[in-house]
Amino acid sequence: MKIDNRGFGIQSMMIAVLVLMMCLVLISAFANKVFNNISNEETNSTDYIEIEEKVEQATKKYQQKYYNNILDGDEIKVSLKSLQNEGFIDILKDNKNNICDGYAYIIGKENKVIYNAYIRCGNEYKTKGFKD
Repeated sequence: MKIDNRGFGIQSMMIAVLVLMMCLVLISAFANKVFNNISNEETNSTDYIEIEEKVEQATKKYQQKYYNNILDGDEIKVSLKSLQNEGFIDILKDNKNNICDGYAYIIGKENKVIYNAYIRCGNEYKTKGFKD
């Protein structure tokens, strides 16, 4: 940059402003990409939690119809296929159109009934503790 007794020239100022604008555009594009990735990860995990909750709700209905009296220590495994065949739940797909399979446990413990759902949706998601 050429400096004289009048300060920077107009040409030097225009170049500096252009460089700053390009930096701001790059920074905003990078920030947008980072925030979109974070948002998508939260959405994906929420979708799978909703699917697990659907399986739990269907399992509750199944239990009320077929196993009305669950005693302490009882543990019943119900496959997702059984829930679908009995009409308690439809075929489940995640937001990437992967078909989900899985199962749920009905557990009698301390005069309460506990429901644990486990799903696997393609290679995208598998509930912690899912056993093939």
